[in-house]
Amino acid sequence: MGVRTPSLLLLATCLRAAPTSTAGPALEEGLGSVLRGAVPARRTDDEGRTAAPPTNTNIVLILSDDLGFGDVSIASRRTQPPYSIPTPNIQRIADRGMVFRRAYSGQVCAPSRCMLMLGKHSGHCTIRGNDGSYSPLLPTDITVAAALNATHTTALFGKWGLGNYASSGYPLSQGFGTFVGQDAQGACHNWYPLTIQNGSDDKAVLNTKDDTRNGTVCLGPKPESTCTWMNDHDVEAAVSFIHAHADDTRPFFLYLATTTPHIGHLGSSVPGTSGGKYPVPLVYRSQVPVDWTAMEDKDHTDAQFGAAVIAQDDIVGKTLDAIDAAGIEKRTVVFFSGDNGPDDHSFTEFQDSGPFRGKKRSLHEGGIRQTVAVQWIGTIKPGSESQHLFSFVDFLVTALDIVGVPETSWPKPTDGVSALPALKGITDDKPSKRYLYWEYCGYGN
Repeated sequence: MGVRTPSLLLLATCLRAAPTSTAGPALEEGLGSVLRGAVPARRTDDEGRTAAPPTNTNIVLILSDDLGFGDVSIASRRTQPPYSIPTPNIQRIADRGMVFRRAYSGQVCAPSRCMLMLGKHSGHCTIRGNDGSYSPLLPTDITVAAALNATHTTALFGKWGLGNYASSGYPLSQGFGTFVGQDAQGACHNWYPLTIQNGSDDKAVLNTKDDTRNGTVCLGPKPESTCTWMNDHDVEAAVSFIHAHADDTRPFFLYLATTTPHIGHLGSSVPGTSGGKYPVPLVYRSQVPVDWTAMEDKDHTDAQFGAAVIAQDDIVGKTLDAIDAAGIEKRTVVFFSGDNGPDDHSFTEFQDSGPFRGKKRSLHEGGIRQTVAVQWIGTIKPGSESQHLFSFVDFLVTALDIVGVPETSWPKPTDGVSALPALKGITDDKPSKRYLYWEYCGYGN
C-alpha cells in the first residue's frame, strides 16, 4: 500500500475511505473566540503567567504553480544543461531569511492547496483531486484566512481552486475579505481570460474580444500590447493592497497564488491560437538568456517554460519591493513555495525535479518535494538553511503561532506542527520521527 522513505513518509496511492476526522463542531470550539470576532485569549507561559498579546505581524504567502524543486536558483545554480533558472528575487528571500531543505507540498493543485489552507493532509482534506468530483470546501472548514480574520485583513489574488462562485468554498465564504482572481481549476488554465472573479462579481472584465483579436499584437511589446496577462493583474493588485494597508493598525494576511510557470504556456481567449497555447508576455520572454533560444528549434517549449519561471521571479520581486518601500519588512513574514512538482514538458534542459524521481501527480519525491523560502527580517538569521521537516499542513498553525494566536485557539483537529521554533533557530536539525501522509487516486502509473 505504501513505502517508507528515509524522511519517514507514509504514502498511500489510492485510499477512498472517508477522512478519519472532519471539520465539525470541534473546530469551532478549537478556534473559540477567534472565529466569533472577539479578541483572542491572551497567551500564557508554562507557569500560567500572562504572555505578550498577539503581534501586528503581516503574513504574505506567494504560491507558484507547477514549479519544480530544481528549477530555481535556491535549489542549485547550474549554468550548463540541465540549467537552474536564474531567480534572483526568490534568492532574495533565501538570502535574507531561511530555506527549508526538507519541505513537502501536495501532489497536485487542488489537494495541495487544501492542505495548505486547512492544515490537514490529503486523507483528511475536503478536496482530494482536481477532477471536479469532490466537494468544494465546506462551511465547517476553517482556512488560514478564517482563522486570522479576527485579527488580520485578509486578501487573495490569483488562483483558488477550492470552490467556485456561489459555493461554500468560494474565498469570500472562507475567510477572505478580498478576492480577485480565478476561482475554478479549469478557469485557471486561461492566462488571458475575458472575465475573472472580483469579490461578488463573477464576470468582471479583464480582456475584451477586441483586445485578444490579434495574437501578435496581444503578446507584443508594451504599450502597443492589448492583452492583460492574468498574473500581471494579480501582482499589481497585491502591490496595491500592500500599499493600501501598510500603515493600518490591523495587520494583513496576503495570499498571492500565481498560475505560473505551469508548463510555460497556457490557454487564452485569443482566436486561432494553436491548441490554446499562449506564452508569457514579451517582457518576460525577452529576458531568456541567448543560449536558451536554440531550445525553440526543438519539438518542445522549454524556453517558454524558462521565461515563465523568470516571470514568477519578477512577481516575487515586485511583492518584496512593495513591502520594502512601505517600510514593513521587519514585521512582515514572506513565505514562497511551489504547489507541487513540475508538470509535463521535455525535462531535458532544466533540473525540474532536481535529483528526485517523479513529477506532478506522483507521490515520489519529485512530485511533492519543495524548497520553501521564508523571509522575516530581524527574526530569521539571514542566509540560514534548515533540515526541519516542513509540510504544507504546517502553514496554518505556523501562521497562527507567528501572530500570537494561542495554541488553544488553533483549529482542531489539525495535522500541522508549528515551524516557528525552527524559523527562530531554536530547534536542532536532528532527523524527525514525524510521519507525513498523502493519498491520491488520480495518477495512472
